[in-house]
Amino acid sequence: MARRVGRRLAVSDGRLKRGSLEDQVYRVLVVDDDPHLRAMLRRILEAQRFEVHEATDGEDCLLRFDAIAPDIVLMDVMMPVLDGLSACARLRATPGGESIPIVMISVLDDYRTVNRAFEAGATDYITKPLNAQVLTNRLQHMLRAARTEQLISRAKNEWEATFDSVSDLIIVTDSEGRIVRCNRATADRLGTTFNTLLGWPIADVVFGGHVEVATGFDTVGREMDLPALGGTFLISAYPIHVEGTLEGRVYVIRDVTERKQLEMRMLASQKMADLGALAAGVAHEINSPLQVITGVSQSLLDRQASGTLDAERLQKGLVTIHRSGWRCAEIVRALRTYAHAATTNIAPTGLNDIVEDTLLLIENQLKSWSSISVVTDLAPDLPTLHCDRNQITQLLINLLTNARDAMPRGGTITIRTRPGADGRSLLLSVSDTGIGIPEAIRSRLFDPFFTTKPPGQGTGLGLSIVAGIVRAHQGEVTVDSAVGNGSTFAVTLPCDALAADGGDQNEVAIQPAAEAVGEGR
Repeated sequence: MARRVGRRLAVSDGRLKRGSLEDQVYRVLVVDDDPHLRAMLRRILEAQRFEVHEATDGEDCLLRFDAIAPDIVLMDVMMPVLDGLSACARLRATPGGESIPIVMISVLDDYRTVNRAFEAGATDYITKPLNAQVLTNRLQHMLRAARTEQLISRAKNEWEATFDSVSDLIIVTDSEGRIVRCNRATADRLGTTFNTLLGWPIADVVFGGHVEVATGFDTVGREMDLPALGGTFLISAYPIHVEGTLEGRVYVIRDVTERKQLEMRMLASQKMADLGALAAGVAHEINSPLQVITGVSQSLLDRQASGTLDAERLQKGLVTIHRSGWRCAEIVRALRTYAHAATTNIAPTGLNDIVEDTLLLIENQLKSWSSISVVTDLAPDLPTLHCDRNQITQLLINLLTNARDAMPRGGTITIRTRPGADGRSLLLSVSDTGIGIPEAIRSRLFDPFFTTKPPGQGTGLGLSIVAGIVRAHQGEVTVDSAVGNGSTFAVTLPCDALAADGGDQNEVAIQPAAEAVGEGR
């Protein structure tokens, strides 16, 4: 509707919502140089509860229009000073008159006059003599249409205002992946306008030309570095189905660059805080077999010097030294695997291998966990996992530490690996028999710095780091817990999510894990 009609209907919002059209009073401006016809129209219209205003010619109509603010105009074609056709055209060029219903009335019924009326902007054309019932019915029909149009326009404006107020980037595409709509945040981020983006493939605009990436999303968010947008983003895509046919997608793209930077700082903080504890544990772990090596070798040397070294004792001593040396080598290998590189290293590896090496790495710490036993239930013949081995090790250490802290009186921690139900993922779970997690705080478990420990005991970073590592691997972490019955943290990791395009490691940026034992909840 025009702004003027919109304004009138907006004033009548309460009536629009409470009653029917017949319950409302609308303003009609009757424009005719014949006073008898104006009087007749007034009687007809007022009988139908219209509020009637009059103008004597086209010029008078233009002068009165703004003050009256009518909802509809009835105008004669032939009038002195300014005829109806000219007045109609000028009304259409007047602010507020662009879409107001204008009904031309005339004795002329020739094609040329009727055509000129519609070219001037008339909404309808009624010939004289007038039929009162036909006239009022047509006016009511036009007002209903005007009201509907105004409500549709208002809903559209409200939707567009809401759409453009969202800070996330929202892009709507057709079934071929071409952009048909985007919000203001998208255009601003790309430094352009919606009209410029209209019709462009989203693969070219956002995903660097990778069509397979643009169409490979579902409703589960995926984090990606997007150079075209200048940062790291969490992307979700929602299919638009009409009668079972895919008609397009809605992409919601959230800037998580600052959050990723915060996670990096958190990782660095935890690394520095726990590096000493890890080093002490490893030193103790290596020191024990070294003491065996030095002790046994010294005993053999002493017996050789005294002439009491026989072949059997030598054999046993050498076997003991060999086993202890191999133990040192295993510890060093696990440590090197865990802390091999400061940068991200996406590579194929076995999930069970990660579990076993992690337990070897922290074996000395596990011994100090009073009354707590750790058992494994590892499925054989699992598919290869493409991941950052260091980060998955960090994730497991954090979950183990979290489980330990949940069992102050002891219990059992169970580590399980399973193939995913979809055949394209692996499941790693850590269960405890501890105190459980109250439902009220479960939604905050992965928030940075959230902890249930007393002040000064724990930073609340452990589980948030787990969540960050899982997100970086395009996986999912869930919690199943009942107060008094323990908890299970289940991590689902896609087998091939990071191995697309022949193992391209640049498609998804993953931050390095902290080389330290994680914090519990």
